[in-house]
Amino acid sequence: MRTPTWCRRRAAELGPSVSEVVLGLLNGGALHHLRAAQGVIGLAERHGDVRLDVACRRAIDVGDPGYRTVKGILVAGTEAEGTEVPRAPLAPAHLHGADTLFAHLGETEVAG
Repeated sequence: MRTPTWCRRRAAELGPSVSEVVLGLLNGGALHHLRAAQGVIGLAERHGDVRLDVACRRAIDVGDPGYRTVKGILVAGTEAEGTEVPRAPLAPAHLHGADTLFAHLGETEVAG
């Protein structure tokens, strides 16, 4: 039987990030999220322990540590892309000054 206890134990075997995702799912209502926790663990069969752990870390970093997000990351193969999560700028580019606003044009075209 793949009970919540089994899910917690198996997730710990797969890696710290997998364990964090599964514990988060099960803490929000073990029976309600049991299928999602089982699904996350099941992704290791197809994608491997290491990729699953990295994908879980990425899902945690982007703020959506659920089965669908983890699966989407693995299917797209984006689990290892960049170590930093892209963030939206705090202010629009034109408020950062000419250097930032025209940075994509290169220094020769911005003279003036």
